[in-house]
Amino acid sequence: MSINGGAISCVDYIIQGITYFIREFKKETEEETVYMYPDNLKAKATLWLWELRDLGIIGIGLLISVFALSQLGFMAPIVITAVYAFLTIKFEDTSILNFIRYACAFFLLKQQNFEWRL
Repeated sequence: MSINGGAISCVDYIIQGITYFIREFKKETEEETVYMYPDNLKAKATLWLWELRDLGIIGIGLLISVFALSQLGFMAPIVITAVYAFLTIKFEDTSILNFIRYACAFFLLKQQNFEWRL
């Protein structure tokens, strides 16, 4: 009797160990889930050099521009769309428009204070 009781308790300990391992492994994988998308799903969706929102605006602008150019012979919408497309190009989370804003603020709009010490 004691042999069978010992074997059953040994199997019971093994099963308990396996369930403990599975439970702990599941906790670790739930806490540390890493996705392949940039910044672990926190980055904005991009396509080529633009965010998807900007590409949608550029696409709608191009449709309106082509219609205005073909039906009315009016060039202004296509020029505005091209300028918008250029200004919304992003390099390393900074668009060209933001760079121009930062440069104007630094060089023209904000006062620069210099302190000279001896």
